Order: sequence, then structure tokens, then C-alpha cells
Amino acid sequence: MSFRDFVAHLQPFKVEPIETPEARTAEAGGYMTSTDTPVDDINEAQVISSQRRESVKVDDFFGDEFRHDVVLDIDLPAILIPSSTEGNSHLIVRLPNGGAETLAYERFLHAAADIGLIEQGYADVSCKRGRTDVRLPWVRKGGPGEPSFVTEDLDESRS
Repeated sequence: MSFRDFVAHLQPFKVEPIETPEARTAEAGGYMTSTDTPVDDINEAQVISSQRRESVKVDDFFGDEFRHDVVLDIDLPAILIPSSTEGNSHLIVRLPNGGAETLAYERFLHAAADIGLIEQGYADVSCKRGRTDVRLPWVRKGGPGEPSFVTEDLDESRS
């Protein structure tokens, strides 16, 4: 699947930076402030957002509510490895400062499960185990009640 097909359900935005000395505000975390306009054609956009196009905007007490997918600018070394389960992937991110403390990592896992990024059972068993595990790229899942097995054709994945 192409990138354009993969993100077709997400809302692209045309971004026009506000060019003033005060543009990088403390409220924006030091990022450049801008005028963001939703566009239908991705060719007119500078960014793809987490906001789903088909989500309904609801004005409520807490502000606007949309449906989102996970779209992140990860400023750390990361790799996305296809899983042996079609359409699934394993994400590995190298965190700074020696990694996350266990309780913070468990909170992250439960939050990821709450939004459907990972299965709740995976979060629960990982917290009980004290770590998350993913199968190595050259190891394939066996059938129900069968062990995993190494495939010879994926040796290049080990490097």
C-alpha cells in the first residue's frame, strides 16, 4: 500500500507560518506558530494530521472533539518491523537517558491499550512480566499449541 493510500483517511493541512519575531511562543513550546487550513487535496498540504477526515466535530464543554490515529514526530532512533501476522508491525524506539522507568512504561502501555494501539491483553501480560516482547524478524509464529520456528529465508534480517 502506498503512503498516500495509507493516510487517505487522515486530514491534511496547509500550514502558513506566522513570520514575526514573537512567532515562537512559549505557549507553542518554542515551535513556530502558524495558520493551519484543512485541505481536501494532499498535494496542497504541508502536513498530515492525526485527525480522521470522517470524524464529526463536536463542540462540548472540553472543546472540539475529533477521532484520531497515532501520528508522531519521533525524535529518536526507531525501527518498524513487519510482524509475521499480516498487517501488523513491531515498533522499537531507543529512548534517551537509559530508557523509561517501569511504572512510567506501564502507564504508557495502558494508555496505548486504551486508544487501541496495542491489545489490552498484551499490555496486561507485559506489565505482569515486567517487559514487552516481540518476536524476532526471523522467527515465525507456530499454529495454536505449536512452538515458534526459525525460518532460514530470513537470515538477512539478523544483521
